[in-house]
Amino acid sequence: MPNTVVDSLLRVSAADERVVLLTGDLPAHVVRPLAEQRPGRCFESGTADPRLIQQAVSMALSGLRPIVLGAVPQLTTRCLDSIHSQICRHRARVILVGHDEPVRGSDDTTVCRHDVALLRPLPNLSIACPADEIEFTGLLQYSLSRTLATYIRLAGSCSLSIHKPGTELRPGRFLPVREGTDLCLLASGDVLQEALETARLLEQSGHSAAVVSCPSIKPLDNDWLETQLHRFPLAVTLEDHGLLGGFGASLAEWLVDAPPSRTQLWRCGTPEIVSEETVSETPGRSALEPARLASQIVRRLRRRQKSAA
Repeated sequence: MPNTVVDSLLRVSAADERVVLLTGDLPAHVVRPLAEQRPGRCFESGTADPRLIQQAVSMALSGLRPIVLGAVPQLTTRCLDSIHSQICRHRARVILVGHDEPVRGSDDTTVCRHDVALLRPLPNLSIACPADEIEFTGLLQYSLSRTLATYIRLAGSCSLSIHKPGTELRPGRFLPVREGTDLCLLASGDVLQEALETARLLEQSGHSAAVVSCPSIKPLDNDWLETQLHRFPLAVTLEDHGLLGGFGASLAEWLVDAPPSRTQLWRCGTPEIVSEETVSETPGRSALEPARLASQIVRRLRRRQKSAA
């Protein structure tokens, strides 16, 4: 878990004595500063399992504001039933922070490409995937003020510096980052850096690409989608998640129910199963490589122009 995230957790816990931190399956360099600086308010369970969720729910129903930290696969897949039956059904004010950044050379048990798909159908639970520290801190602070639960997915280091301090963040809001007219790149999480580089390459090919950061996966930004999406003949979603049930799937579902639009949607994500690429520092991310994306987008735009001629 990045130091910027740990620093944000320490700041919000300093501002509110009700905030308690529960950790599982995290390395010592993450747990140690939390335990040393928040003695009596940081609890290490040693593993992220249903008992950790039950502890958090008990604390939330007692008036505390628990933040549960853990690796995404253990925090979501292993605890899914407890999240549903304990957090969602009791409308417990619990914040789940899952980190999904496998180490070099790790096997695919440390990688999760379906957590959003698992959690998105659950009631009374918002889902967010921030791209940088500003997005994470803003979403964390807003989540503490909500009366329902939030799952914050950290698919990377949150080391980007995109937004200015003071940027308003809340569930259900997208953040335009770059203007464009020919297409729109909608990025969820730290794949925002790939989106920006793809837009730069497309500009060299004569195509103007807008870039929008989409930290809120559930709910979506209905206002932006209703007023802005129709401006673009092509919308491309980017996410460090499988295509089944993720951010792109959520947007596709929105388009099905929306009034007819000229906008064509193309979803880009990571493989459902990561194998040979796990030796790299960014497993599964080759499908989101900017040069590859830009080339595919140019071909799609040309096919669209030919069909319209």
